[in-house]
Amino acid sequence: MAPKKRGNKSAKAIPPALKQALANARKRKESIVVFIRDDLLLSEDTGLVTPSLGDIAHGDAFPDLRALLEARLEDDATERARLEQVARASFPTALQAWRGTIALQLFDRFAKGGPGMANLPPKDASVKQKLHWLSLATTLFMCTRALDGSCADCADDVDDDDNAPDYDKMMRYPYVLSHKCLRGSDSATDDTPRAWSPATLAPDSSRTRLVADLVRASGLDPASATYQDMDACDARLTCKLCLEKNLLDADCASTWWDCMGHFDAAHSGVDVNPVMPLPCELRYPVGGRVDWVRLNPTAEAKARELAPRRTKDFGLAWRCVSCPAPFKVFQHRSIAEGHGLMWHGLGREAVQRGEGFVTVDNYLNVDGPELVYIWQLRQAGLSQYFPTPELDAFYFKKLIKMFGKIPTTFPSRPAEKCAWSKFNQPGKRG
Repeated sequence: MAPKKRGNKSAKAIPPALKQALANARKRKESIVVFIRDDLLLSEDTGLVTPSLGDIAHGDAFPDLRALLEARLEDDATERARLEQVARASFPTALQAWRGTIALQLFDRFAKGGPGMANLPPKDASVKQKLHWLSLATTLFMCTRALDGSCADCADDVDDDDNAPDYDKMMRYPYVLSHKCLRGSDSATDDTPRAWSPATLAPDSSRTRLVADLVRASGLDPASATYQDMDACDARLTCKLCLEKNLLDADCASTWWDCMGHFDAAHSGVDVNPVMPLPCELRYPVGGRVDWVRLNPTAEAKARELAPRRTKDFGLAWRCVSCPAPFKVFQHRSIAEGHGLMWHGLGREAVQRGEGFVTVDNYLNVDGPELVYIWQLRQAGLSQYFPTPELDAFYFKKLIKMFGKIPTTFPSRPAEKCAWSKFNQPGKRG
């Protein structure tokens, strides 16, 4: 005798009317997500955090959208159109207010202080003071889920075009508000979708002192300088330790963003490249300090001339707002143009103006200049690079010791021909 098929008794027990009501509720949720993505967000700055279904369902940030979510409009297209028009009119103001509210939630989470929480404003600080603290160059966060590899953003977050996020930027305000572990839920099948929450964030105390040193080396005050101030200052710095011990690894005029990457690669105490481990004499213990030297004004101006800061027109990452979340990101604008033409019927001219679907993704991209080597400044006719003649003299002595003379031509990529090579011979590793 064949066994009887087992059905879903609990599903069969649900009255048909209730089943239909649940299905209608899911459809309303799905339609709200599409309405936000394909209509409301197209006229907003989507490089910043955007609300989820959970943010609409909870709280009072978007009352007109919640009314649209709760209303039973399956057979009333006219009323639905009216509510959509009301929500469309109020959304820009509501979005701006919501972004300010969650920023204050982020501040309140760390207002009590602790390791890595430097330069906190007083308890009775104004909203402006709180937001200023969030924007300080020394205010950095980390995702606690990255410690066990469960955070997609921190683990790799590589999309179809292999475009990974820049960690130093994505963990700063306001971009950290868009971090995937913080964002709410857009699931139409979730009866209680999750709202935005900073619960997984912690201060990145290991990098606060590093950034403070870079701010001081740039001539600014860590207690007041924001990362926008650091970008506007655009100081060009080099690592004094590598200048003394491994010249060709430091023979460059770096932005403060590049200096953070240099510290991670060369002095964090962790081998970024296990095939070519870092010599012991160049290591710093975790949390160690590096002295940074800023180029003199003439050399710095020449470095900026050779490699000016990029503007948004040269952004490395482009995001399609019209595609379902997670938003599709493209490494090159030409790829984004082809995507818009193929999938959204947009002509090339419309895409070039940024109409409809494409936006620069500030979350994934740091608009940094190309790397400039000091030897390029010499080829441009400069013979002094550092704030003091003593340091310039030391630099030239290092060149003579390395090359036997002050060279007139240099390797096209000197960092690839650095003094590390002697440490990769048998018996010579640190």
